[in-house]
Amino acid sequence: MTTTLTAMYDGRALIPTEAVDLPKGAMLRLRVEMPSSGARPLEPLAKLVQSLPASSGPLTDGAAQHDHYLYGAPKKP
Repeated sequence: MTTTLTAMYDGRALIPTEAVDLPKGAMLRLRVEMPSSGARPLEPLAKLVQSLPASSGPLTDGAAQHDHYLYGAPKKP
């Protein structure tokens, strides 16, 4: 079986960016290939943000309220 997946390296382990259907403890042979410079390393985060409902906070008022979302400061009027 051959499967291609995208993963991020956290300094110790490779973390898949999507679900992988493999048995726990399976031995794998990996071929590591760095993405081209045109790749978007934050694409998984962008997909997550796009999947959230529009009423779930930061998506409705963007960076205007960043101090509130990051530090708990009161929302600006």
